[in-house]
Amino acid sequence: MTMFRSQAPALTIWAANPRVLRVVLLERDGQPQDLTGRSATLSCRRSAMLEPRLTVASILADDGLAWLFLLTADQCSLLYEDGLAYSVSYDVVETAGGNSLRWTGRIDAQPASELPGGGAAPVVVDMPTVDIVSEIDTLAVSERGAAGFGVERRLKDLGEIEQADPAMMRNWLREKGAEGAAPYAESAAISANDAATAKGDTEALRGDAAIAAARAEIAATTAQTIGKLYSTTGEGLAQTDEGAPFWVRSADDHRVAEEYLKLAGIAVPTGKTTPSAELVLFVADTVRRTDGPAMPNEAAVQWKNLLGQFWAYFYSQGGFDLPGFKFGRPSDSGPFLRGTNRLGQSPFGVDDDGAVILPGGRLTGDVRGGMSYRNDLGDLIIGSEEGGTRLPGMVVRAISDAYVRSVNGLGQVNFVADASGFRSGDGDDGGVIPPPEPVIDVLPMIGAELFLTSDRTLPLYVENIRMSRSDDRFGRVTIDSRAGPPAKSFCGSSVDNVIELDPSRMAGTATLTVRTIGNRTARLVKTLSVMVKTVPLAAAMTVILMLWGDSITNRQMAQFIKAYLESWGFTVIFVGTINGSASSTDAQNVAGPLGEAHEGWAFSDVLGYDMTDGDIPYGPLPVGQEAAYMALSKAEKNKWNPYLCPVGSSSASTPIVTVGGQQYRADLSFFEQRFAPFGFVRPDIIPLNFGMNDRNEQGAVKALEQVNQGYGYVLDEIERAWPATKVIVWASAMPVDLTGDATWQGSWAAIINAVTAIVKARRDAGKTNVHLCSAWAHQTAEAGWATATGVTDPVTGVRTTTISDIIHPFGIAREQQALALASAIACIA
Repeated sequence: MTMFRSQAPALTIWAANPRVLRVVLLERDGQPQDLTGRSATLSCRRSAMLEPRLTVASILADDGLAWLFLLTADQCSLLYEDGLAYSVSYDVVETAGGNSLRWTGRIDAQPASELPGGGAAPVVVDMPTVDIVSEIDTLAVSERGAAGFGVERRLKDLGEIEQADPAMMRNWLREKGAEGAAPYAESAAISANDAATAKGDTEALRGDAAIAAARAEIAATTAQTIGKLYSTTGEGLAQTDEGAPFWVRSADDHRVAEEYLKLAGIAVPTGKTTPSAELVLFVADTVRRTDGPAMPNEAAVQWKNLLGQFWAYFYSQGGFDLPGFKFGRPSDSGPFLRGTNRLGQSPFGVDDDGAVILPGGRLTGDVRGGMSYRNDLGDLIIGSEEGGTRLPGMVVRAISDAYVRSVNGLGQVNFVADASGFRSGDGDDGGVIPPPEPVIDVLPMIGAELFLTSDRTLPLYVENIRMSRSDDRFGRVTIDSRAGPPAKSFCGSSVDNVIELDPSRMAGTATLTVRTIGNRTARLVKTLSVMVKTVPLAAAMTVILMLWGDSITNRQMAQFIKAYLESWGFTVIFVGTINGSASSTDAQNVAGPLGEAHEGWAFSDVLGYDMTDGDIPYGPLPVGQEAAYMALSKAEKNKWNPYLCPVGSSSASTPIVTVGGQQYRADLSFFEQRFAPFGFVRPDIIPLNFGMNDRNEQGAVKALEQVNQGYGYVLDEIERAWPATKVIVWASAMPVDLTGDATWQGSWAAIINAVTAIVKARRDAGKTNVHLCSAWAHQTAEAGWATATGVTDPVTGVRTTTISDIIHPFGIAREQQALALASAIACIA
C-alpha cells in the first residue's frame, strides 16, 4: 500500500515528567477506526538526523480505538536535553496491520516544573489526544484535548488552590516566601513571558516569510510573463541579446530563479536570485536553543534562546542599522559590525573572523596567543614574538636588568627603562649593549631529495630552512649579478648562510647536520638523496609540462624553466589553457608558455568549494563553452573554473560542490577531454604549487587545514586521471623583512612543513611519482625582492628603502627558484 506522510501537531514534553501520547485514527465521517491487530512505533530524533534517539512501541487501548505511547520521566529528560541545542522531531509509523502510514511532528521540549506530582512511569489519564484523519488521498492532522501538565493544574490536584487558575497559582507562590517558593515564581513568570515572546516572534517571522515568499513567486511569474524566464541557460542564451540579462528556473529548492548575463555567448551568473518560500520559511523557523552552564530555566539561558530567534530574523533580513552601528550578515562582504559616526564615517568594525578593523589596519589574534596589528598594506605594526611584543623599531621583552631596552639592528641601544626611569643609550651604560639572545628553532625544513645539474652549483640558504628567522651576526652583505637564464647568475652572501652544492662532489646521498649556536652537544641529522643530471643531454629528450599554481607560478616561472631546460638539450612542450607572464611586473602578460597558473587562486578555488571571495565570479565553465573560453582574455579566463564537471558525468572523488543548484566535482579527465580539441595533451610532469592564497585569505589554522585537504584531493585526482604523470610539489621562500619574518614564523613555515609531510607520507606509501622540490631553500631571502622607491643619498648614492612585496620573488630570487624547479624536472624526466 502506498505510504502516506503528513505533518502532525507539535508534541509537548516536560523534563522529568512522564508523558502519554494517545493516537486515534478517524474515518471520513469522524468515527474512530478499530485498531485491533494493528500497531505502530513512536520514534524521537534530532530533526536533522535519521537515527532515533529513542523508540517506543504502541499499546492498544482497552477499547481498541487508540494507540498509546508511554514516555518515562528519564526519556522525557533525554528529549529535553536534546531540545536545548537541537530541533527535535517525532515520527509515528504504523508497523503492522497491512498499512504503511507515517506522521511526523515537532517536539516542544520544556523544563520540568520542579513541583511534586511527577513520577518515573507515565499514567494513562487525561492526556492530549492527536486525531489523524486518514483518507485515500488526504491526510489531515488536528489536535484537541487537555493542554498537558501545567503548574496550576498540579496545584489544584494537590489541593493547594481551589481552581487551576494562573492568578491563584501566583498568589500561592508568593505566600511561600523564604521557604523557596520565590524561585518557582520567577521561573514560571520567565517561562510564561518566554512562551508569549516566542509565539509572537514566530508569528511575525512566518508573516514576514509569507510576504517574502509571495513577492518571490510574483517576481518569478512577472519574469516569465515578459519572456525572460527560461528552463535552461541554453534556452536563455538562444533568445537573449548579447549583454542582456535573463532568468533561468533554479534547480535549488531554496531559489525560484537565477539571473544571468549573456557575455561573449556565455551565460555568466550575476549572483542575483529570487528566494523561494521554502528558503524564507526555513530561515524563519531556524530558532535554535543554546546550551550553557546555567540551568535551562534561568534568565541567562532564556535570553540566549531569545537571541536565537533574533538571529534567524536578522539573518533573513541581511543585516540592519542601529543609531551609530551597522550590522551585516556573516556571509556578506564587509565587516559584520561597523561603528559609524554622525557623518557616516566608520572609526572601527569587527569582521566575522573576530578581527577588529581600525583606521588604517586590522587587529587580530595570532598563533602565539597574543595580538597583531597590521596596516592596510599588510605591514606588521604590533605583534607578539617569543617572550615579548614587537613594536616599530623595538621588541619589548622581560629582561633581568631593566624593564625595557630598545636596541636597533646594529645592536646600538636607543634607550633603557628601569626602576630609575628612562635613560638614553648614550648614558653611563655604554653605547652598545648586545640584545638578548633570541630563541632559535633550528629544526630543518627541507625535503628528502636534492636535484642538481652537472653544469653548475646549486645554492642552499641555511636561513630558509629554519622555522625561526633572525640574524646570527649584526649585519650581512649580499651581492647578485644577473645574466638571465640560461646563463650562470651569481649570488653570494657573507658569513656562512649559503652552502654552494657542487654536483661534481656529490654522491647518491648527503647528510644534513644542524646544531644551535652555543649548544655543543645536541645535533639534528637528516639523510638526503641526491640526483645529478648530466647536461647537456647526450640524446634528445622531449618533456610535456603543465605548470599548475597561483601568481607565483604565473609570473615568469614557465618562461625561465623553458630557458634552462632548452639550454640543457630538452625539447619542452607546455600545455594548459592560460599563457604565463613573461614579465616580472605585468601579471596579465601572455608572452609566456601555456599552463594553468591562476592569479589569486587557493585550493578552495581549484576544487570549487568556496567561490564567495570574488576570485571566480563566473563559476564553473559550462559544458560546450570551451571555444568561447579559449577566445577570452587572460583576466577573463581566470574568472572561470574549467575543472568542475557535473557530478553525473564525473568519476572523480574530489568534494561535491553545489553552484547554482548544480552539483560538480573537480575532474582532470573531464578537463583533458574538453580541451583536447584545442591542443591539450596529458602532461608528463606537473610542477604543482598552491597554498600562498590559502594563507592570505584564511587565518593560520584554517589555511593549514585547507592546504592539507587541498593537496590530498588534488594529488589523488592526478593519480586517478593521469596515473603515469609525475608531480613535483614545491613552495616559495619569503624575504628577510619584519613583515616577512612574522609571516614566515606565524603561518608559512608551518604550511611548508605540512607540504613536506604530505609528500613524505605518499612516498613512504610507495607513490614514487610524487616528488618535493625544496625551492624555498635554494632562493635567496636577501636579494631579488621588489623594493619601495625609498630615498637616495645624493653624495653616496646609497638608497634607503624597504621590501614592498613579500609574496612574489623578483629578479635573482625568481631565477634561483626556477633553476631549482628546472633541475628537478631534468632529474626525473
